Amino acid sequence: MKLVACCCTGSVVWLAAVLLLLSAALVSGSANDGDDSLFLRRKLEGEDLSPPAFDDDKEEESNEHKVCPVHDPTATTEEGGGNSIFDPPTAGEMQQVMEAMMLYDFSNEADDDNITLTLQPLPLPDVMAIGQLFYGQSLATTAIPSPGPIWGGIQTNYIARMELIPPIKQEATAFLFGNDDAPMPGRYARVNVNFGALAQPKFVEYKVGPLSADSNEMIVEKLSEHIWNTRPREINEAWCLKLMVHMILTEEDFQIITSESFANKTHLFNGLSDHEGAPPGLLPEERYTQVRVMMDVHGTWDGKKLNPVPLVFTINNTDVDPGMWTADKFWYNRQGPYTRDELVDAYMTDELDKIVIPEEHFQEIQQSSFPQKRPGKDRPMADKPGPQLYMPEGARYTIDGRTVNWMGWSFHAGYDFRAGPNFKNIMFQGERIAYEVALNEIGLLYTSNDPAVGNLNYLDSNFGNGKYRELMRGVDCPDYATYLTNYWFQALRGPVTAHGAVCVFEVATGDVLWRRAGPFVSGLPNTELHVRFAMPNGNYDYIVTYKFKLDGELHVEVASSGYIQTYYMPQEWNEKDPFSYRLQTYSGGSLHDHTFGFKVDLDVVSETNSFETVSYKTGSTLDAVNSGNPDPPLTEKPEYLLFDTMRWVEYNTVQTEDDAIMNKDPFAPKEWIFGDSTKKNKWGNTRAYRLVLGSTPSSLYPLGSQTMPAFSYAKQMLAVTQYKDNEQTCSGAYDMNRLADPLGSFENFVDGESIVQEDLVAWVSLAFLHLPISENMPMTNAVKTGFTIAPWNFFDENPAMDLPHYLRMNEAEIPGDNRREDLPVVEQCIPASFPTEHTFSGA
Repeated sequence: MKLVACCCTGSVVWLAAVLLLLSAALVSGSANDGDDSLFLRRKLEGEDLSPPAFDDDKEEESNEHKVCPVHDPTATTEEGGGNSIFDPPTAGEMQQVMEAMMLYDFSNEADDDNITLTLQPLPLPDVMAIGQLFYGQSLATTAIPSPGPIWGGIQTNYIARMELIPPIKQEATAFLFGNDDAPMPGRYARVNVNFGALAQPKFVEYKVGPLSADSNEMIVEKLSEHIWNTRPREINEAWCLKLMVHMILTEEDFQIITSESFANKTHLFNGLSDHEGAPPGLLPEERYTQVRVMMDVHGTWDGKKLNPVPLVFTINNTDVDPGMWTADKFWYNRQGPYTRDELVDAYMTDELDKIVIPEEHFQEIQQSSFPQKRPGKDRPMADKPGPQLYMPEGARYTIDGRTVNWMGWSFHAGYDFRAGPNFKNIMFQGERIAYEVALNEIGLLYTSNDPAVGNLNYLDSNFGNGKYRELMRGVDCPDYATYLTNYWFQALRGPVTAHGAVCVFEVATGDVLWRRAGPFVSGLPNTELHVRFAMPNGNYDYIVTYKFKLDGELHVEVASSGYIQTYYMPQEWNEKDPFSYRLQTYSGGSLHDHTFGFKVDLDVVSETNSFETVSYKTGSTLDAVNSGNPDPPLTEKPEYLLFDTMRWVEYNTVQTEDDAIMNKDPFAPKEWIFGDSTKKNKWGNTRAYRLVLGSTPSSLYPLGSQTMPAFSYAKQMLAVTQYKDNEQTCSGAYDMNRLADPLGSFENFVDGESIVQEDLVAWVSLAFLHLPISENMPMTNAVKTGFTIAPWNFFDENPAMDLPHYLRMNEAEIPGDNRREDLPVVEQCIPASFPTEHTFSGA
């Protein structure tokens, strides 16, 4: 057995090892928590993390033209919280909740009257104490009970997650639309507490609030209790995994293996890094983490995922005490599985098929894997700025807290930590359209001929899609956008404030909304209001944009961009295999999907809606005419219909949830219509909205897959169910860690209930399959999909006819007709300048 490299004598060497370990963990991060470490490093260095000041008192640059008016793009009225019943907790409210939890009596959680919480910031692992405990032993093969909480926060009782509990819908709508006597629902936080210091560890959900109360007046109520190993992975566990990997791979034997095989690089801040995959097991009691070794790319968290090396092993992190964790199932160049000692012996005795990646490859990937302008490649005039937009008379929208109003639209632009954007109370022209349109889940299933990547499955909400960050001005959003602040809770350090995490802006799309030419020309240019979130999660950034249109249409677009995950592809293999193309000398891209689950709670005019399909048919003219049920039925087509075939539509009110499982079929097109059948427009038709899916294939999850039934929301593109307060999201919050025994399987939502004139929810599943290609290196351009809800006989005519538009008559054709309309006059002004600094707020 070889000594752990950092377990050396001498205080100077010890200190250097400790600093190196901490630096490596800070830089490399974890599977989905590495981004959180940047804050720690910057804060320790004393950096001012407040947003840049906005100067709205610019001097005029010309005596002739004024500076275009602007709103303060960092302004928000939400800091106090509670402007709306849907407002997420602010940082200050989270702090109040933490104080309330400190006052709570936890003695009923175990036979211990002294259960206390450890408040953030939580302690980090004590590297020196761990090194001394395992001196002379390999952490891969040795399990030693810890003498105390030397592994940091994971061995304490601590708050791991905090977010808003949605109000009960009936109470919310009674307050919003009922009589004045309906009380305002209180705002409460869902608080996850990880009891890592108990002999029988677990994690528990609590309801805490109301958030408007002082901490000593808040009520704490236990909601549910869960098996310890089904908890979401967060940074406290990630620190321990990272440290264990560091200490195993810096053992002398592994330094020999890695340096000889992988470009003369070793772990611990010397060229190699790692990634901890998921899921951790199929059963709730399991916790196994596969570790992939990769070549680090300086200046990135996830450039390493373009450059894996063929060394994989599994950490058994089932025990609450990381000192009892061990590592097994080592694979080297797809040879294995070995124990730690078996791999070392096989390597040292030349029983393995060894590989040697040259040092030049490591240097090359430092350039090829970083998203920086390539030297010597210049497009003509690329250094000139492109077209820019500005607001000549300031914004045409207003924002009160998180409630936005624009051109007849009104909505609450909310969010949560687990899933992401969550818009509520969406109205147009004063009428109800939807109670909620929210991202619920993002599922990914990877495939490859690889001992690690071939086993990756993710439900990204498990890690938290809501690790919000400051957006890039001029990239994510126009300069003139209004920026809002988001808040989220990080298990290591507590409340996090992300200034500028959401942007709101009106944009001229360059398209026409409508036009016509003849004896007149008339038209209206299209403008839209966009609300955008960009959320890093692992190696991808997810960009979600809600696009509100002048005619009452709402389009929700979701995109992914960032680094792909690759796997080691030996040079002797062909340029492609059933799972990938070769994308670099030693890397193949892994076939995978992104399957997005949305909750679309349509309340068209009222909560009582029906679901109707309008199916397009083609066939004989006689069948078409008889489909209208004439009495008596015709035996021959009418003579005035000259042709024997034609198209028609069939209307069907779907009766039950079982009948409302839908998939797009280009050869059997249908419209999906939602409306209250008792509410009619001027022409007697039901005032409704239709739901239209964008380009989306089937996600092709095998029905016998290990991901089912936890991923069952992805089995269909649309399902319609009755609303229930206990069916909040399309997947279980913790089901990635218990795939074989999920708590929130969507298939349980569909149980045959009536959906005729009921409160309905449309569950939308959108997917794109991603077979990475060379153009995805080093960055994948944004891949997009989405869905639209649009009026369907909701109005008596085109609702955009009330807007100023362009009209000119041709008097040569119609003498004396000089009708004319003009678009609003554009005032000349100098576009305001905005600060370009990026503060990394939220990181």
